[in-house]
Amino acid sequence: MGGNSSLEGRVICFELFINNKRLSRAGIPGYAVLNTMLTWVNHRPCPGSRAHDPSLTVHLGGLDSNGPEWEQGTHVEWASEKLKPGDTVKVRILDADRADPPANKAQLDAMKKKSRRHYLALYRRQRRELDREIKRLEAESKLKKASQRRSRTRVR
Repeated sequence: MGGNSSLEGRVICFELFINNKRLSRAGIPGYAVLNTMLTWVNHRPCPGSRAHDPSLTVHLGGLDSNGPEWEQGTHVEWASEKLKPGDTVKVRILDADRADPPANKAQLDAMKKKSRRHYLALYRRQRRELDREIKRLEAESKLKKASQRRSRTRVR
């Protein structure tokens, strides 16, 4: 977060405070999306895993779409903080000439490639498991057929 970075022209900014302490001022000039989100999650643990604590977080981020038209944009993040009951969250909306630089950036194309690699690896793993299961079932079927043939030849 740190110092301010000049952005060209005026820009709508979200200034985030937690318990009256300023965390960051987010703003993106031009074509962009800016968001702040409070999230509480309490999902069921996966079978076999230990129980976990619910999570309560605040996120300040957005999407910078000012690159070339063929690019899908860059996800930017100024803050992602854990909260607890009793915390006060304040968002002030400003028309300002400067914002803090984002703490994190991630190209959508890179995220999509990572996602594709993940799903391809998952597919390959499941495919190997299915191939093993198919071979097991085929072997089991051959044994049954052989056993049935032997039974028929004994009956005759």
